[in-house]
Amino acid sequence: MDIHNYKRQLERQTDIIKESKDLLEENKAIALRFKDHLLSEGIGAPKIVRYLIDIRKLNGLLRKPFGEANK
Repeated sequence: MDIHNYKRQLERQTDIIKESKDLLEENKAIALRFKDHLLSEGIGAPKIVRYLIDIRKLNGLLRKPFGEANK
């Protein structure tokens, strides 16, 4: 029983990333590939949801492609 409905939350976070006008296209692609990688590794939906939320916050702080980020 999933009282928090993490499956739906994961779908929603994925949709938010795909539709976001604030996320750079490069960062969207990286975030979605990362999500797919985590799923393939067997990481649970609650952890992935948390990571996707954090990725969106990180994008707002960096304001540049993740590949260009350094210290």
